[in-house]
Amino acid sequence: MQAFHNDAELKSVTIERLRQHMEAGELVPQHRFWEGGKGSPAGCSVHDADPLVYESKLGIARMVLPLMEHLYSFSQLLLKPQEGNWLLPRARNLLGWVQPEQLLASKRFPIDWLEAIPVGADLSGVCTQFVLWLFTDACHGVLSMTTNTRVRELVGKVVEAHRGTAAGAQLPDKHWAALRSHALALREAWAQMSVSAEARAAEVAGTASWPQKQGGGRVAEETLSGWWRVAEGQAAAASGWTDADQQEIHRAADGLRSALEAIPVGADKATIAVARDAAFAASKHHMQTELADLSARGAAYTEETAKRQWSLIGAGEQALLRILRAAPVPA
Repeated sequence: MQAFHNDAELKSVTIERLRQHMEAGELVPQHRFWEGGKGSPAGCSVHDADPLVYESKLGIARMVLPLMEHLYSFSQLLLKPQEGNWLLPRARNLLGWVQPEQLLASKRFPIDWLEAIPVGADLSGVCTQFVLWLFTDACHGVLSMTTNTRVRELVGKVVEAHRGTAAGAQLPDKHWAALRSHALALREAWAQMSVSAEARAAEVAGTASWPQKQGGGRVAEETLSGWWRVAEGQAAAASGWTDADQQEIHRAADGLRSALEAIPVGADKATIAVARDAAFAASKHHMQTELADLSARGAAYTEETAKRQWSLIGAGEQALLRILRAAPVPA
């Protein structure tokens, strides 16, 4: 498959269509969405939410689409002001400290994505190259976010496996299965809900322990999500948020959930509304009084997480653009 079906005019038309939607404010931070003249970057590009249609019309493999849409949507959601949540407050609006050029780059990313893809390029190796970057980048890779020797050794083996497949090696399924088993066993050294960056690095190593062809792009997509979670672990350590804090938050959430589930299913709307308001008010009071210190640490944790993840997104976008520009164009 050749990008844009080796047609430069198709590339130009697609970029202009996407630009018009963007200027009209019709681009939404969602995945595989197209409705009422608005859509995700992919939806606005082909006026259809189906990734198979995107692939068919543009000659761009659907397995690389989630990388672009995840990076774009997550950046836009981070920038959107959020109302506080008394269980775990959301980060404040980040626009106060994001540089103007960063803001512009994040909004332009879907267009930059299309512009970066060479006409006629073979994009089959993009996902593997991006997974390798997620793990090995000196400043933002998973390896830069963990110091645990055993986790680093595991990540090194996963990287070696993906480099082998990128070079044309056909690793047996049992090799990948052994890596997943190793990751699972290593992850058990931490609590189930651990916020540790080391625990999450072990998780993402297991997530990535699949051959790209078998995973159909899911490997890169889920590795990207796991990469963000490792950054959350770093933010937890930097802000003093602990596993015990995380467990306390889950207990508070469980208490709220139980109160909501206790509302009679057959009750009238007014009764349900009063019961719901009472449950949320009780939960909020609990957090603001008995768990006030926890709530304050939670606010610091989410703020630190947002800032770290914003930095990762910008680096990830630029890395993906570099990989796309370097994609080979068959003669």
